[in-house]
Amino acid sequence: MSVRYHPFIAEEVSFMSLLNGPLDNHQSYLNHIALENCFDYFGLVERQKKQTAIMLAEKYHRLRLFLNAIESLNTVLEYFFHEQKKSQGWNDHQIINILEIIRKKHPVLYQANHLLNAYKRGEHYGMKESVAVDLQATVVSISSIKQKMEIDFNSTKDERIISEAFDFWFEYNQNPDISILLP
Repeated sequence: MSVRYHPFIAEEVSFMSLLNGPLDNHQSYLNHIALENCFDYFGLVERQKKQTAIMLAEKYHRLRLFLNAIESLNTVLEYFFHEQKKSQGWNDHQIINILEIIRKKHPVLYQANHLLNAYKRGEHYGMKESVAVDLQATVVSISSIKQKMEIDFNSTKDERIISEAFDFWFEYNQNPDISILLP
């Protein structure tokens, strides 16, 4: 066994886990892709908290890492579904319903999926759902000297949801028990 240290967590990675690859199953995907994307995002957030001013390009970079992290956390359930469908007697046509049941069982997964779908949605299909542009704030400052328009993506709600989703999956990764995810 080899030991791998991460700036946020020390973890042991078995030789077999490394042979499987990060896309072989939901646990490998969670460990090597989803949680790592979160570490990248949270690391950037911590570094930006120490900055006095954040440039627009840095805000876009932060949004990109946020979207990568929340998308990959959301994808873990799809890996889980496809791994379990044969043993559970599920078929491909049931994926949406099964994932919805699992997400409702764990509200933070439901909230993360809802948030991610808002970021992916480009236009309103009814006034109930948020769309991507609703999730950014545009601040316009006008003075006699210069005009400034700034787009901001900081959202306390988004930060809370991704943190709680990360906590859920991190705890699951520490003690993976598929019964937690089964509907």
